[in-house]
Amino acid sequence: MKVVHLSHDDDPRNTEARLGIERRNQLTRVRTLLATTVELLLEAANTLD
Repeated sequence: MKVVHLSHDDDPRNTEARLGIERRNQLTRVRTLLATTVELLLEAANTLD
């Protein structure tokens, strides 16, 4: 996890940085879910063989 120092809460750069961090976190969660889904699908396919 990266540590980012953000300026004051009412600073527009702070707001934009927080939005960027949230977008990054959402993408990380989606990537993890997709990887888990792929593993489960492969396991299911192997079970059918």
